[in-house]
Amino acid sequence: MTGIIRRLPLAVMTGLGGYLVLLAFVPRLVVANPETEVVSAALALGYNAPLAYSVVLLWSLILILSAALSGKAHMAAPEPALGCGRFVIWELVAVFALFFLAYFPVFLARYAPITEDHGFITALFRMVCGQIPFKDFEFLYGPAMIYSLWWWGQVFGVSVTSYFSFLAMQEAVQFTVLMAVLQLAIADRRRRYLVFLLVLPFLVDTLLGVNWSALRRLLAVFALLLAAMRPFDFRMNVAVAVLIGLYATYSHEYAAAALFGIGLMYGVLLLGPNRRRALVSGPVIALGALVVWAAGIYAMLGPDWPHYIETMKRVVGVMSQGHVSFAFHWTLNSVALFTLMTLACLAVGGAMTRFRQGASMGDLFLVGAFGFTLVALKSGLTRADHWHLGAAFTALFFAFLLPLNSLAVSISPQMRKAGVILIAIAGLSYLLGIHSSSKRYARAYLRGAEDVLSGARTVEFAPGEFRGPTAEEEHTKPNAKLSAIGRYLADPARTDRPVLYYGTAWMVAPRIGACSEYFPLDALMYSELPNPGAEFLERHRDAFVVMTRADYLRVFEGETKQKESELALIPWLGSWLTSVHFTQVDLEARLLQDARDRTTGAYLREYYELENLPEPFGREVLLRPKAR
Repeated sequence: MTGIIRRLPLAVMTGLGGYLVLLAFVPRLVVANPETEVVSAALALGYNAPLAYSVVLLWSLILILSAALSGKAHMAAPEPALGCGRFVIWELVAVFALFFLAYFPVFLARYAPITEDHGFITALFRMVCGQIPFKDFEFLYGPAMIYSLWWWGQVFGVSVTSYFSFLAMQEAVQFTVLMAVLQLAIADRRRRYLVFLLVLPFLVDTLLGVNWSALRRLLAVFALLLAAMRPFDFRMNVAVAVLIGLYATYSHEYAAAALFGIGLMYGVLLLGPNRRRALVSGPVIALGALVVWAAGIYAMLGPDWPHYIETMKRVVGVMSQGHVSFAFHWTLNSVALFTLMTLACLAVGGAMTRFRQGASMGDLFLVGAFGFTLVALKSGLTRADHWHLGAAFTALFFAFLLPLNSLAVSISPQMRKAGVILIAIAGLSYLLGIHSSSKRYARAYLRGAEDVLSGARTVEFAPGEFRGPTAEEEHTKPNAKLSAIGRYLADPARTDRPVLYYGTAWMVAPRIGACSEYFPLDALMYSELPNPGAEFLERHRDAFVVMTRADYLRVFEGETKQKESELALIPWLGSWLTSVHFTQVDLEARLLQDARDRTTGAYLREYYELENLPEPFGREVLLRPKAR
């Protein structure tokens, strides 16, 4: 064992060095050549983001094979777990109350939408307008993610407050379940709290979108734990199949990653003495998950399910070619994560010959978590920011933090301690990445709390004053300029005319109270590139267009306002310590802007003009079609 420990630092440095060199140079040597039009900061910077993922897969395989060739054939000494714990009710109640209050809906609704909640509130309001997800508007995730919100709204009403009540309940429940799992796995209270705090930075949702709720990744952890716990128990196989199937209706990409991880588990079991049982249990989970997924999709979408498949194929297709990808560069955060990846490769590879003699829960969970990371890194390296990279490593964090019994995989105390330190480094640097979103969230929360607790009332609008629901009626101080546009569009003489929101103006749609009828939901152009807004406007020649004043001045008057360069400490530190997002998000915004201006912008210049409203415009303006 001493020899192995001595060789470990050299193996880790070699493995990490390969990642460092290959990801830094290889994707810049081969020019990306996407088959369809994409908008990509990575492409503009000469970085081949799709190739970066292939490089990681290849080098990980080389590390595993190298470790397997140098691994010992005899079984490792069983690694003792800390012992099973029990439920501590007061802890669970405290966690539930803490996270529900952290997202207290009445406070947040006063100043929402804030960040990622824009997309979900917009989608819900479009459903109120009679539109169907995937058929009438684009939605990037599984139907269960939006329909769970919709069903909640049918009980409590579709509103901003209702959205945040759903989010608060989901956050409270998921962290309570996580603490319950930790209570069962870790009897020692201080170690349990340490594990909870180590993973918390990666799981807390400061973006306020359901898509960044921890549930989207924790479901993978729970499914992998259940599959590893009793891999041959039929009832457990069915439970895992149902969980994965439902998970796939909610977040298909992470569910696919979890299913791949489970597949690797049973692949390992095929090497051992229980291969016949593995040949039964593995297909039960895979086929069961497929059936549950198909049934769930049809139950939610009915005959409209082909629109979901078509949307997913289009989104996956353009993402695979590097659409809205960032050029990966090394930060303290990514170095820590890929060092952890190197440790996992060495641990899994070193156990390959020992899997022939059997595998325990810890072995299987590590293999499954590693498989999840391999697949999830596809999106992790496409966006290459701290959010997506961290999400890909979620299951691997728990593989190093949970004290599960291992037989084949030999993780020394030194290796486990190194894993804990790496997770802590990644978590601390991650906090810098969520600094901006945390500020927006905290500002809205505190201002909303002050308004509610001081008795400040919201403004009541008359029925029919807007075309549809508006977030302004839940605000303490509604935006008079946006409300004026909403009232103007709701006039009976105009209420049947479609509205298109140009670029980032889509974010004010829930506040104006007029639903867009254009298929894209946001400004990331997944479906806008092949179907530009100009084509929609040509089909609907009476449509109004809402755009920001900055977009209007640029498109119609050629006026561009460059951001002043300033020495900002957080972005500068963040670009080195945390994420490529700090240095490339503005470039991506300009590229998206340029792509839109070349098509829809040019159309607007020729065929549209400012509408005359009784009140002056604010940050947004309204355009009407010229007489032809």
